[in-house]
Amino acid sequence: MDQIKAHARQAGVLYLALAIIAPFSLSYVPGVLSAAGGVSAATISEHQTLLQLSAASEMVYQILEIYIVLALFALFRGVDRRLSLQMLVLGLVPIPVVFLNELTLFGSIMLANGELTPSGVSPPTQGVTAVLLYDLHQTGLLIASIFWGLWLFPLGRLIRTCNFMPSLLGWSVIIGGLGYVFRAMAFLGPQSLFSATATQIAMSSAEIMILGEVPVIAGLLWLGLRNISSQQIALLKD
Repeated sequence: MDQIKAHARQAGVLYLALAIIAPFSLSYVPGVLSAAGGVSAATISEHQTLLQLSAASEMVYQILEIYIVLALFALFRGVDRRLSLQMLVLGLVPIPVVFLNELTLFGSIMLANGELTPSGVSPPTQGVTAVLLYDLHQTGLLIASIFWGLWLFPLGRLIRTCNFMPSLLGWSVIIGGLGYVFRAMAFLGPQSLFSATATQIAMSSAEIMILGEVPVIAGLLWLGLRNISSQQIALLKD
């Protein structure tokens, strides 16, 4: 019982830290660039410090992700080892993807502010390349987000199967995972097959579904921090 609470507490605290840190690079920084007139070499150069902080944020929350996945694996491996291994692998796969993806962001910054000046490349071409690298960075995050969704499927099934967390949280997590996958598909899929309106509706709906991941943080903290007996835990599935 104490081990269950310890693993849940560790996962919950780290998950909460990730939920606080991640929106800075995923939502706030792109919003600042958009409000500044869109992404251009000039805006990238002007917001160099902000983009460097964004890269730092992305690396920090990926490091947190490692320890979250390991804590959840320790929490659920006694419930179903096969599903726990699926969750572990799918949760760790996007981490090197995101770290390697930071190279495109740093390359974009270096080109935009003139730190990187390839021979034979004119300044206008250099600026266009900086924007291209920034766009590739955003696309790389979307590719990684496919796995941010996929690892939630076995996690949701584990929550539904275990006898120490409410089953409803498992369904909420699965809905969140579907949201990540649907959003990536809506953005990365062939745009010619769907109208701009349909794509926007799909992405907006997916953003709402992604919020289904949030309640599991409260569930883990509740399990890890509350004084709850083994008998009370057993009643959660009844």
